[in-house]
Amino acid sequence: MRGYLCGIEGGASASELVILSHDAEECSIVRGPHLNQWIIGLTKAVSRVIALVEEALKKANLPLNTTFTAMGLALSGIDSTENARDFENEIRRVRPEIAKYIYVCNDCHGTIFTATDKGGIVLISGTGSNCKLIREDLSSDGVGGHGYMLGDEGSAFWIAHRAIKTYLDNDEGLEMTSYDTSAIKRVIFDYFGLKKNADILTPHYHNFDKGYYAGLCKKLAELARTGDSLSQHLFYKAGFLLGAHVMAVLRKADPEWRMRPEGVSVVCRGGVFNSWDLLEQVPDIRKKKIVSSLHLMLLTSLAATGAALLAAQVKLGQSYPRNHQEKLLAVFQA
Repeated sequence: MRGYLCGIEGGASASELVILSHDAEECSIVRGPHLNQWIIGLTKAVSRVIALVEEALKKANLPLNTTFTAMGLALSGIDSTENARDFENEIRRVRPEIAKYIYVCNDCHGTIFTATDKGGIVLISGTGSNCKLIREDLSSDGVGGHGYMLGDEGSAFWIAHRAIKTYLDNDEGLEMTSYDTSAIKRVIFDYFGLKKNADILTPHYHNFDKGYYAGLCKKLAELARTGDSLSQHLFYKAGFLLGAHVMAVLRKADPEWRMRPEGVSVVCRGGVFNSWDLLEQVPDIRKKKIVSSLHLMLLTSLAATGAALLAAQVKLGQSYPRNHQEKLLAVFQA
């Protein structure tokens, strides 16, 4: 197969695009803003895709009218066949010749296919959170991925929001906590530039930016590592909830698959896992006997590569060896 592949991964706060040669060698990589159509609308999301493509083509010294052999888009906010089709149709409307074949899917698919073409479990915890069991035939079952209004448990946004609510509820006497909130108050006020409690309304309602809001999580991680008990508790709870996501999708897996001797790998991705030392939780697999063992692997390679390889596999029937990088976080034995 000749020509070029294009892969795009779009999370809740950022995106990345890679162009691969016919033998899956990287030609260029670019990064940009998020592409979630539920937040910015389909038209704007596609315009951002086109801008990323043009930037990547220039960086690879390729003509702007290059037609990719296959183009894969693994995006947060793609949660049905219908909106995947709508996204592809809008790309075709704007740039009909951008690719011979286009494949649009959820960002979890790009993550797992960066690591393997055999399927598995994906756990994402960045600005938001999501967890999916993706089978080799691409059928899937998920937990979460519903955005900050209905989910995102264990994510950076969730940790930041719980910190603010815990402080505010305690300060107003609505729900008292046994933890000292003075350090968290200082971090919250410094991060958002607040002078009084009423000022907290501004980042929530006047100029809400989910990505910036979730950035408070990094400051809370720094605070937790100084010994602040409330911050440590919030990360502990986040780890518990992320573990619950994995246990929930495991129940939907084939029992023979999840009880195989080699265990089950969970491919993890997202900035919250940089604080693994704070959120490590042992899933309750001994008591439930739901899986033989769990191997949590942190993906450190581009998930956009998985989107490109997935498009090549689905649309062209072409499979490539993986050349990804990952880090073992933990092994949990039943």
